[in-house]
Amino acid sequence: MNMRSSIIIAVLLSANIYANETNMEVVKTKPVFRNISVQTPVSYEAEVCHDYKRNNKGALEKVVDGAFGSTGGLVGAAAGVAVVDKLGGNTGAKVLGGLLGNKIGNDVSSQNKNVVTKCETQTKTRYETKDVERLEHYLVTVSYGLNRFIVKRDFEPQVGDLIKVNLTVN
Repeated sequence: MNMRSSIIIAVLLSANIYANETNMEVVKTKPVFRNISVQTPVSYEAEVCHDYKRNNKGALEKVVDGAFGSTGGLVGAAAGVAVVDKLGGNTGAKVLGGLLGNKIGNDVSSQNKNVVTKCETQTKTRYETKDVERLEHYLVTVSYGLNRFIVKRDFEPQVGDLIKVNLTVN
């Protein structure tokens, strides 16, 4: 083998020949799918309850609560004194009626504790994960002379169409 033949063979083996945008005929298409997880919002109705406590930190409440234990104690004491007075009791009986009324009023006040519970229906949202099959791309079989190649495409060409394919021959 002479030197000239060796150089030609070396050049042919090391060179890339590019045939940019060669038109090739579509022979077959195949869609390729992929499973992905998708978060989907789902609305639902839920009953939500809140406890509201009466604010008894005003000046009158502080005096009443300090002296009588609660507003109920004040009302109970006043009612006890009024009942004994109506019955014609003496001062000692009025004091005893006031103490007894105060005790009953405080017991009743401590039972409800000034808490009000309100419930309402609210629409809430939760997210559910679903597996969804999505089209990823198309594998397109093209014909170029006697050769067939498979290329990826984001669109689906029709069988028989000519599409441009970048072909690199080593």
